[in-house]
Amino acid sequence: MSVHLGPIHYCLYNKIKIQDKITEDILLLAEDNYNSNYREYMDKEYGIIEKKPLEEIIDESNIHGWLQEGIHIVEKRLAYLLTNLLKEHAESIEQIKEIYKNTGIKEAERIQINNEFTASELYKTAVNDSLLDGMPCDHVNSVKARDDNNISWKRNSDVHEEFWQAVDGDVSNYHNLRDEYIKGFLTNTDATYENINDSSFKIFKENK
Repeated sequence: MSVHLGPIHYCLYNKIKIQDKITEDILLLAEDNYNSNYREYMDKEYGIIEKKPLEEIIDESNIHGWLQEGIHIVEKRLAYLLTNLLKEHAESIEQIKEIYKNTGIKEAERIQINNEFTASELYKTAVNDSLLDGMPCDHVNSVKARDDNNISWKRNSDVHEEFWQAVDGDVSNYHNLRDEYIKGFLTNTDATYENINDSSFKIFKENK
């Protein structure tokens, strides 16, 4: 990655912020609906992401390291929160799904997604530019086939699993919720998302 701030760094920071916002919404759900308070432990144990513009908080002498630490913070926070909330209140899963779906809808609205976007453009915005998959150099996802109306990709490795194992959690919960985000993102388009087999996925548009 570049030693100077560029688009790739702002994109990665946006993905960190999206996951941090999802975690905050789930924390509020836990506090308001289930009288559960995980916030103090999470803040102390894992740290927080400051809600400021990237250029105001990043260590420009260590851009790569700072962003990687930010990823670790939000990954640890989310894994701990979801694991414990679902263990104590399994019924909360439907509300959590709604949080993910609504976050996807709002992000698509912010970007002004519409039916003119190709399948590849939807993949880029809904997946690559929205959802954390480690650092860009991890090359977690690889596109297998694409045209204007279809794109399929494969997950080469699971960079989230270590964070879930650390809290005795089930990483499949994360991946199922991630699907809800993508479906939400595509709500107001003519495209459909399909999880084929947990490591292969596609987005396709109906032929007109």
